Amino acid sequence: MLRILLIDDNFDVHLSITRQLKQEFSPIEVTSIIHVKSFEEALAYGDFDIAITDYSLHWTNGLEVLKTIKARYPNCPVIMYTDSGNEEIAVLGMKSGLSDYVLKGRLELLVIAIRESLEKQTSLHEYAVAIERLRVSEERLELAMEAAHLGTWDWDIPTNQVIWSKNHEQLFGLPSGGFLGSYEAFLSCVHPEDREQISEAITSAINTKTDYNKEFRVIWSDGSVHWILGKGNFFYDDTGEPVRMIGVVLDITERKHREEELERANRLKDEFLAIVSHELRTPLNAILGWAQLLRSRNFDEATRNHSLEIIERSALQQNQLIDDILDTSRLMRGQMQLSISPINLVSVIENALNTLQLSAEGKSITLETVLECSVAVVMGDENRLYQIVWNLLSNAIKFTPVGGRVEVRLSISAESNSCDSQLKTQQRQSYDTYDNGGLRASHG
Repeated sequence: MLRILLIDDNFDVHLSITRQLKQEFSPIEVTSIIHVKSFEEALAYGDFDIAITDYSLHWTNGLEVLKTIKARYPNCPVIMYTDSGNEEIAVLGMKSGLSDYVLKGRLELLVIAIRESLEKQTSLHEYAVAIERLRVSEERLELAMEAAHLGTWDWDIPTNQVIWSKNHEQLFGLPSGGFLGSYEAFLSCVHPEDREQISEAITSAINTKTDYNKEFRVIWSDGSVHWILGKGNFFYDDTGEPVRMIGVVLDITERKHREEELERANRLKDEFLAIVSHELRTPLNAILGWAQLLRSRNFDEATRNHSLEIIERSALQQNQLIDDILDTSRLMRGQMQLSISPINLVSVIENALNTLQLSAEGKSITLETVLECSVAVVMGDENRLYQIVWNLLSNAIKFTPVGGRVEVRLSISAESNSCDSQLKTQQRQSYDTYDNGGLRASHG
């Protein structure tokens, strides 16, 4: 329903206007105002869509009515319908927000003025709603871009003007408004080692008329390096010349770190598998070697028992390795648990020598030992120490030429600790290798 506030102290005018408006608009409600009290009540109630006022009123004038209505309802259309005004009053009214000025006696023009004012009011309302929706949409977009670590850019190629979003500046470690707004300013933000490839990638995309897609690094003012993914496309004029490039940048630093961690994990896995393969072959070689010797030779009882002890010890070692493999995650994190107990290093070294005796004989390598039996019992993990000694010996045999010599030394070195005047003993196992020419290589 159209609700009109009609302000005129002439009752006959009220009747003629109301009659005409009811013929033109339906449904309609016209509230007649003939004195100041009813005007104040209508303003307080505020239930009207448009106001029509005369200029000459016995309690005030139309310009004051206009100001009063606009002060309370700034978006309400107001039309002055009068025969007592003039051009100056019309101009003053328009400057104060008057929607239209119509001379009395031209009701058809008043109807047109009402329609146009309402249409204008509807358009203004729709525009205000669209602006508000756009504002809310931009806020949501900015929030989403910030959450996604995303920024946008727009490059006007002929003028070399580059516009960045606020998020774009943040991703490049710049303060708001810190970007100088040119292509050269963008390149200066890129990591020095990546600038050339970025410039070449953009030039190539222009020449081939393809989309731009490139990863690069930027350095923030605090020295931290961040990875950026840039994507964009070009717009060309009728002659095929590029005139505009728009796109987005995405912070992929976390993704790059995850890729590096995954690569490191894969490398550790490969290293672990290589170690496991190496470790598993060792007891197997000993078992197979001594089993073949027992099958092909007639040993005395003592040698046979000694061989069986080596086979049994190698089988137990392999069983231990299998137990360790079942907990690969702990191995790869370097958190292997140690079983600490009193052990004799001489026994550990001799067991490793017995296990590798066949490998040494296969290359005609002589194994010699210089073991100080005075070495005290130490606290350690016997299986881990055995693996260490075995690895040292195995590598020594592997890299010693045929017919060479591997010497294993176990000694005690002591040095005084002046801080507490107590004697500290450091026990060190080392091995020396010789080739046939007498060249000595010391390993520790």
